[in-house]
Amino acid sequence: MPDAAQPAALILRRALLWHERAAGLLRGPPLLPGHGLWIARCRAVHTIGMRYPIAVFFLNENDLVTSARGVVRPYSWAIDHAAVSVIETLEVKAGDLCPAIARVEQSVLLARGSR
Repeated sequence: MPDAAQPAALILRRALLWHERAAGLLRGPPLLPGHGLWIARCRAVHTIGMRYPIAVFFLNENDLVTSARGVVRPYSWAIDHAAVSVIETLEVKAGDLCPAIARVEQSVLLARGSR
């Protein structure tokens, strides 16, 4: 049983190469609950061509969330000029945003070993 103080980690797919970052979530099947895409060297994302809203978490150089957009609807943009990478996941309701940030940060900590 997971500890309530430690959020369950997301399963992150990493987009490191240019073509992986450019394609983002447009290629492949839709995200499943508990999954996300970690895009390296990224400060902005668009949802042009997307069929569902997503949540976007902007990370700093220490892999901590510096800003978050709980709902980014199809055919829109999200940007944070100070970010160095982004995690995209399924949309998050406003009341769930803080736990979602903790979950993203926990997920990044677990994924760091795979760099």
